[in-house]
Amino acid sequence: MFVKICGLSTIQDVEAAVRAGADAVGFVLTASPRRVSPEQARRLVAAVPEGVLTVAVFRDEPLDQVRRDAREAGVGAVQLHGEHPASAFAELRDLGLTLVRATSAASAAGASCGDFGEDLLLLDSPVPGSGESWDWSALGEAPPAGRWMLAGGLAPANVAGAVALARPWGVDVSSGVEVRRGVKSPELIEEFLREVRAAGAGGPPPAPRPVPVPVPVPVTGVLPGPVLAAPGVRLSPPALPPGSPPPRCGGPRRRGASVRRPPAHGRRRTAGPDPRGRPVPGPEKP
Repeated sequence: MFVKICGLSTIQDVEAAVRAGADAVGFVLTASPRRVSPEQARRLVAAVPEGVLTVAVFRDEPLDQVRRDAREAGVGAVQLHGEHPASAFAELRDLGLTLVRATSAASAAGASCGDFGEDLLLLDSPVPGSGESWDWSALGEAPPAGRWMLAGGLAPANVAGAVALARPWGVDVSSGVEVRRGVKSPELIEEFLREVRAAGAGGPPPAPRPVPVPVPVPVTGVLPGPVLAAPGVRLSPPALPPGSPPPRCGGPRRRGASVRRPPAHGRRRTAGPDPRGRPVPGPEKP
């Protein structure tokens, strides 16, 4: 599940969000206790590794200022809060940045991501940016289509339930991971990400499976197959039970087969009867 940690104002905040596994980090460039200047945002963006989306958040600023500040901050996305027309997103399209439309869920019934030309849709509480909790279950009955994020009153203690009710593509949090207004807590950021990951996976991660350890099998009698020895290593034949006959080479002897023995040297051949009855002379003496 996509997770955005918004309202970051220090390098420590950025490092905590990245370390916890956030997919996006947001910097507020509009009126807010978390506001940073475009120059400050650029320094924070420089601490964000590749692969993490950097978002500049605006509300009522003129589009010329949005364009100018986004370029100066060097962010990868622009988020427009409030009731901006589709023409505003069309006008910013040439920036080549990801465009995020943030609006109240109360005025977004039947909404879909892309209706106004945005790349991402963020649905906030009836008072966007206030951090107030609201009824997320209404979105679960008819959730928006496409890539949309749930925001407003989320915190580590309730984000899993909110995800189960609303079934969003992603979540956005700011005040829910603060120890006081505008001051982020690395511990709460980490806890929030942990709860989201568990909820998005349908439960806690499974325990690691044990690695099987091979058990040596003792050799008794004949080996199960050919055994290849390393060069220079001689294999000893397997031990046989007491009283067993020695193994024969060449396989078993066929029944009725005769064994031909070579004649012994120096043995004299004796004369025998010829099949026709004639005497057969023996070998001559040397």
